Amino acid sequence: MSGRIAIDVLRFGAASVWLGEKSGKYPDGNQVLVQGSDTRVAFDTPLVANRIGPDFDDVDLVVLGHAHEDHMAGLHRVPRARVQVHAADLAAVRSWDGLARHYGYTGPASVMQGKTTTPGLARVNLRRSGHGCYVAWTSNEDAPSVVPKLSLAAGLVYTYTKGSDSHDPWYLTTLDFRTGKTVYKALAGSGLGYNNNYAPVTLGPDGTAYVGTLGGLVALRDGIKPTP
Repeated sequence: MSGRIAIDVLRFGAASVWLGEKSGKYPDGNQVLVQGSDTRVAFDTPLVANRIGPDFDDVDLVVLGHAHEDHMAGLHRVPRARVQVHAADLAAVRSWDGLARHYGYTGPASVMQGKTTTPGLARVNLRRSGHGCYVAWTSNEDAPSVVPKLSLAAGLVYTYTKGSDSHDPWYLTTLDFRTGKTVYKALAGSGLGYNNNYAPVTLGPDGTAYVGTLGGLVALRDGIKPTP
């Protein structure tokens, strides 16, 4: 455990519970490990799993309750372990595309006529020690399929979000990198043609934000207030 942040552990015979921050409050979670005669089992792999040492590396089997981010954040630690999950969650565990479909984005038609995906963005920080990470903030903005970008100069995260109105508005949305609070939203347009369908936000050297959409390329930049 050298170099790692100390974690409280409760032991009950063959079972151990590694406690996350604030006794496992979301999003950190608590990690349950059970040592059998020849198999070490992990029940879910929450964020706290990334701060556990060799005890977690030796896991042979993972049992996932369901395919949510707070249950899967440490799954990458055990790439050779067998994973058991409900059949309905299997595609979400196997790939990023499957995870996107699981949360409601199966293609352009899935976010038309006021429909949208499960909202939420999060900033995850790597600890200064280099061991483990933690969630710095979460946002309830709804960004169905974009790859956001951070501007260090502006201190803003640029993302592309969708409203739930029936005319399907799409917005360039900025979040404060430190706090996650929404700073502003600029309407890019409404309807199918403004769906980015997995395209990222790209920031130009002059600060212009570009987003590829089904209808073409959208460019948004800071405006100049007219002189009174």
